[in-house]
Amino acid sequence: MGQLLYDKASLVNIPSRYKDGKLYNIKPSNADFEFERGTGATRVNEDGLIETFYGEVTNLLLQSNQFDTTWTGEPRTGGFEGYDGSNDGWKITKSAQSYTSIQQTASLSGVWTLSAYLKSDTLNDITFRNQSDGTRCDFDLLNGVVGFSGSNVISKNITDVGNGWYRCQATFTGSSSQIAIYVAWNNATAGSVFIQDAQLESGYFATPYIETTTETVTAPNRGDTPRIDYTDSNNPSLLLEPERTNLITYSWDTNTWAWGKDANPNNTTRDFGYSAPDGSNNGTLFTSIQGTNGFFAWGNIPTGVNTDYTYSIFVKKGTSETFELHNVTTNPQSKVIYNFNTNTFTTETNATGKSVEYINGWYRISMTYPNSTQTVSQIRNKPQDGKSVYVFGAQAEEGSYATSYIPTNGGTETRNADVCIGGGDADTFNDSEGVLFLDVENVNANSTISISDDSSSNFIQIYLGYTSSNPIRYRASSGGASQFDTSFSYSLDVSQPFKIAYRYSANNFSIWINGVKANEVLSGSTPIGLSVIEFYNIFGAGNKFDGNVKALAYFPEALEDHQLERLTSPTPLYASSFEDLANNNGYTIL
Repeated sequence: MGQLLYDKASLVNIPSRYKDGKLYNIKPSNADFEFERGTGATRVNEDGLIETFYGEVTNLLLQSNQFDTTWTGEPRTGGFEGYDGSNDGWKITKSAQSYTSIQQTASLSGVWTLSAYLKSDTLNDITFRNQSDGTRCDFDLLNGVVGFSGSNVISKNITDVGNGWYRCQATFTGSSSQIAIYVAWNNATAGSVFIQDAQLESGYFATPYIETTTETVTAPNRGDTPRIDYTDSNNPSLLLEPERTNLITYSWDTNTWAWGKDANPNNTTRDFGYSAPDGSNNGTLFTSIQGTNGFFAWGNIPTGVNTDYTYSIFVKKGTSETFELHNVTTNPQSKVIYNFNTNTFTTETNATGKSVEYINGWYRISMTYPNSTQTVSQIRNKPQDGKSVYVFGAQAEEGSYATSYIPTNGGTETRNADVCIGGGDADTFNDSEGVLFLDVENVNANSTISISDDSSSNFIQIYLGYTSSNPIRYRASSGGASQFDTSFSYSLDVSQPFKIAYRYSANNFSIWINGVKANEVLSGSTPIGLSVIEFYNIFGAGNKFDGNVKALAYFPEALEDHQLERLTSPTPLYASSFEDLANNNGYTIL
């Protein structure tokens, strides 16, 4: 047995550890990657659920769970069992009057969301109200449903959190100087309900609760969190994506979705409250009424001409064997039909379908279609006639593939591009020879990774997904002089998992892909002063890396051919993951 490859490497990153905008390397410990995005984004977490990393969030309420202080109104007493097993629950005791509430002053404008955890006691009804314009939203704590809501309530939701408790949330638009929580609106019966952990925040969502006392509190910005994604539960990866906008303004609130053939809502039925891929109860069961050719649709999605678009939605089999996505406004029209039993698309007309498996029988299916002339799109979603399907989380975005889910709740939402920069230092890299290794998948056009002196004078660089006919491009520069710039034809589907290594030394540069030497250049000098590895093109930071990185390693020596063959082999004879490598359990060079 020879030396472990792990011992030979000077940099190893297995996406697993992150904190405060940093992605930590397994080796070395003092040269981690800086990470930037700045906006909220989602990933699939270790439990297989879609998790949202929110940007900066402030709870604007004071004494958010001390209801006998800055709150005014009906009597409140503490010390009751809460939704979280603590004794932090409070009881609001209502007098025998029609309109009684607890209130707190506020200074709000635009879009804002009020939420609280609530449980029925002797009364069952709660109302959130903007005292400035009178807009209200009602909740039934006995049956766990939303009741009446005014025109300035742009979304609402009630989520069962167990033991009779619900998190109620309503998103309002407009100005307010005071918010109120009413018990049994327009009911003169005395009684009580329980409350805990109220939150008031700007924006379209109720985010995870933030405790406040005498001042508002802002949670740490998780927008810059590196996304370690567990869509493949056996092999997590760093998810790096470009900027995208979800053009569908209510991605999960199916109450707002358009209905039925020729806008006739009688062709479909909806049942709410089913478990969704994000762990909420926001899944909906749609049933097409027999003989009506019933569908549900998104209408008037704004689109640009001569551009590819991708529509995606989470689906789970009900009684329907198939599910159809159909853009009726493109010319020619675009359509895909997904088969639940075979996990394949039986029809792809002027479009390309793709499916990705999620937790508990859920799949995310997508349709990518060209848009030549239309400024709006209408996507119709249809199960088999008279049959049902579960749905959640619709997304429409400009681009030739579906990116990670972007939740919306009354407006479009944009996720900024992921930027991963600055790994390593001068001690990590060798100017005269070395190997850059990547284990990746779902790579998209012009994804770039570079090792350089932090300038465009000295570097080695790989472009992945460069073109469909020449999917790999690699180059080198030394002292400001280009040594070569080569793209080559190679049969490689960069959307599938593959391993690639770039070996460099004087007059000997080569690319290895899945156990094969794919190309070589036998002339050229090596770079000078290498000090940093970056997931983008060092020429103006364009062409950022876009894909899933399962492992990255750098070796400060030019490994031999048989070593590179084994390192990049898709079915290696040694340990199957770099996690084993990091634990010194594999990757032995024979």
